[in-house]
Amino acid sequence: MNPVLGGGLALWLLIGCGVAVALHRAGHDPATTMLALGCWPLFVHTLHESPAGSTPYAARITGSLHRLSQAATAAGEDPGDLDTLRQSLRDADERLGRIDALLREDPQEPALHTRRAEAAHGIELALGDLAAIRLQFALMSVDSADPSAKPAEALSALRARLQVARELRG
Repeated sequence: MNPVLGGGLALWLLIGCGVAVALHRAGHDPATTMLALGCWPLFVHTLHESPAGSTPYAARITGSLHRLSQAATAAGEDPGDLDTLRQSLRDADERLGRIDALLREDPQEPALHTRRAEAAHGIELALGDLAAIRLQFALMSVDSADPSAKPAEALSALRARLQVARELRG
């Protein structure tokens, strides 16, 4: 192989890797990030955009659940079904996105500001709980003899709490 061609191909793939990582961190789906490896010039313009249908906490929710799953796997535990938890968090995030849209139309409405603050606070609490549960899984992977680490129970309690909140909102 021609060294210039080989170097050019390596540079192309290196740039593609950088674009793919940036897209992943911005919350784009895995298929988009994988396509960016080879077709990165088509995706460069999306680096400064939010993913379509993006909501205020979409990237953080996806990242938190992914890291939780990784920590559980490293601890040799099954995190269980994360789909219901993911859906509850996404529903809350979509409500927050709708409130944001209403605020763009009427930024002076105090009730909307109150609702937004409450919704954001609830999501922040749930993300904090996910981080704490992830830490418990991580500690289990380091010291599996720790009897105080019960991340599976904490995860079930979080699921139940989010489900109740979801049902109360109708």
